Amino acid sequence: MRLLKHPGRPLQPRRLIAEARAGGEWRCLLPEGALLGDLAGRLAARGVEQAAIQLLGGAFARFEYRCGEPAEAGAGPLLDEGERRSLDGACPLVGGSAILGRGLDGGPRLHAHALVVGPDGVLAGGRLEPAGCRVGPDGLAVQVVALAGAGFAAAQDEETGATLFEPRVEGA
Repeated sequence: MRLLKHPGRPLQPRRLIAEARAGGEWRCLLPEGALLGDLAGRLAARGVEQAAIQLLGGAFARFEYRCGEPAEAGAGPLLDEGERRSLDGACPLVGGSAILGRGLDGGPRLHAHALVVGPDGVLAGGRLEPAGCRVGPDGLAVQVVALAGAGFAAAQDEETGATLFEPRVEGA
């Protein structure tokens, strides 16, 4: 049996919490041809920098994603991001969600996961590449809850060695 152990010092406590409140909630339809990555700009135009997002329904015409794969044994993370995979053609959404927060550079970062039915009828999913996910002919319905008082920021995690979204109190 393989023992899985993160390479860094464990964070105590492991659960990180920052209390946020809803700063607005709405549903919208991303139009055909839009990129999922465009959502960050659309939200920024409304003054939203932090949000919890549910992908409600619709389909992608192009779906780009990655699936974590076991990394080589050593001092790095247990998983690497895996190779970029792409599906072209109608990919109906089964379900998905996203977090809009801040990247390592301080700019907006959309972190999303979804499951679709690929053009071949096989389920596919993982962490999305928002700039490579193009919305299909009927649009993509999303529900957005803007976060106020707290949100998420990408940070280098000491325990796992990976870049993770961590909750942060706004202004901290």
